[in-house]
Amino acid sequence: MHATKSAMDCVLRGDAVALTIGGTVTGSTATLFVQSQFHEAGDRLTGMEPLSVRVLAPSGGVMAAPLTFEGGRYLAPLYWPETGKHTVDVKLAGEDVPGSPFAVHASPQQLYLPVCHIFGAGLTEAVAGERAVFVIEAHDARGNRITTGKATFGLTADSDVEAVKGVVVDRGDGSYEAAYTVHRAGPFVLTLTHDSASASFEALCTAGQVHVPSCVVVAAPKGPVVVGEPAQVSESTPRVFVSPPPIQFRCRECDGDFIWRRW
Repeated sequence: MHATKSAMDCVLRGDAVALTIGGTVTGSTATLFVQSQFHEAGDRLTGMEPLSVRVLAPSGGVMAAPLTFEGGRYLAPLYWPETGKHTVDVKLAGEDVPGSPFAVHASPQQLYLPVCHIFGAGLTEAVAGERAVFVIEAHDARGNRITTGKATFGLTADSDVEAVKGVVVDRGDGSYEAAYTVHRAGPFVLTLTHDSASASFEALCTAGQVHVPSCVVVAAPKGPVVVGEPAQVSESTPRVFVSPPPIQFRCRECDGDFIWRRW
């Protein structure tokens, strides 16, 4: 029968120890072994040692790892629930085992579009002829915030009368600015894509302000035109791509010709 060991008689092994260098991803697991320094030479633990293995998460939560005793050593499965630095604390009889505590940094998993935070006025509304903008905040499938960039997106705005491609600019901090310009007033659908995932949003484009210098008369008055009297005509606005209601104009003589003046 082997004698009960102290903390200084033990060592840490397993892939969990190697993660102190390269880190891991959130939601993954690793294995930690606690064994005698001379385990390979046949010097084994007894299974009676008062051993504890705990993982301190970045948020401050503490998880006790379940221990299994097999072949003269302890096995502890470790789990990394959050993004950031996790501290692994291994104690035997209240004393740190050599190599404990050690830190493992967990990075977010890959961007997962369905749980990304997408917000901004341009997500639901736009003004004809004007640039509309919204923001994409990257998160992984577990909801962890991603703080690095380099993701690529596709963006389109489709209506019954036009299809427009937008652009998505990487801010470098895990957030992205999406922009597009639609030209026709009315409902349209925004479609955002990333890898094989897509998200669609119903939006509405409203008419912009009338730009008088761009207006042209597209219909003659319905009745006779009397000099100095108002007449009804219709007006289109090419720069904002909408047709406003008829606007009242006044006819005035000028060198024998009629000209239209807005009043």
